[in-house]
Amino acid sequence: MKKNVGLVGIILMLALVGIMGCGGGDSDTLSPEGTASDGGDSPGASQSPQSQFLELADKLESCEVCSQTFNHPFTGDPVERKIEGIVDGKCLYTEEMPNGGKMECSYSPEQREVVAQYYRDIATLGESENEGQFEEFMNDGTCIVSGYE
Repeated sequence: MKKNVGLVGIILMLALVGIMGCGGGDSDTLSPEGTASDGGDSPGASQSPQSQFLELADKLESCEVCSQTFNHPFTGDPVERKIEGIVDGKCLYTEEMPNGGKMECSYSPEQREVVAQYYRDIATLGESENEGQFEEFMNDGTCIVSGYE
């Protein structure tokens, strides 16, 4: 089972590199209420992926509530990810996955800093020294994937 969780974790982290941040994608933007809305001329609609990763890093580090619908990089299906805010002292992050799956992470302030730095590194350097932390978060129960057997 641990090997499956690790493999899923690696796949998820690769997918995270290919998706847009909470600031919006080509057709999705962040609304202040924390819901996704179709972009048009809305702020964030034309942000570069680097800008979106930087915005995601800032929002995750502060655990600011946000939501975005984006096309999953592997399937092209529209899925949603959310920073739900602080729940039981941790930042709750959820992400829909293809075929009815869901990833739910509860990040401590220290873990949020690591994940935020990962996104900043990806945005500015194209890689990160924190990549291994994602697999650790999958294996230590910080992130839980459900909906698959």
